[in-house]
Amino acid sequence: MRVAAEQQAVSTALGAQGVLPHLRNVLANVLMDEGKEEKARQLLRKNSSLLFGQDAIDAAILARRLRDPRAAHRHFQRAGDAINADPRALLEFAQTKLQLSGEAWRARQEDSRRQFLREARTLLERVLQLSASPTRHAWAWRELARTLRWLEAPARDVEDAYHKAIALLPEEARFARELQNLQQQGRR
Repeated sequence: MRVAAEQQAVSTALGAQGVLPHLRNVLANVLMDEGKEEKARQLLRKNSSLLFGQDAIDAAILARRLRDPRAAHRHFQRAGDAINADPRALLEFAQTKLQLSGEAWRARQEDSRRQFLREARTLLERVLQLSASPTRHAWAWRELARTLRWLEAPARDVEDAYHKAIALLPEEARFARELQNLQQQGRR
């Protein structure tokens, strides 16, 4: 019975009319939580050009969870101005751009890689200007440190960003470990 209801819900959402974008995002989230990632991907792809604002942000975050940075990037772009005052969305968008910069690096597309990194830096700096939780700011500082490193910024700037992340979230051992690795590499 439950499988039939789920199939009916997916069929409705995938149909020509579809469902409201918010409901489609909720259903995709449920499917993902139940381990049905391919169905969730199909649902997010359907009529994605109709998403704007918060619905586009929600779809982008779902796409990130589904490890689809290209789809996430498209959704974030469709969110428009809704993203500018949302620190979580800005941080997730920056992380998406960092993922895409890694893909560009592996494909030896240096211009694209640097463009994604510069855009990520701008987004992260915006997160740090907004009111957000110390945890969100800590992660923004950490991502900014990584971005600055990949942009070949002065080591002092990279280390300062790591120190700010550590000060805000000292229990996150990854931050200190990454800083230590960076400092050891600098001594070689």
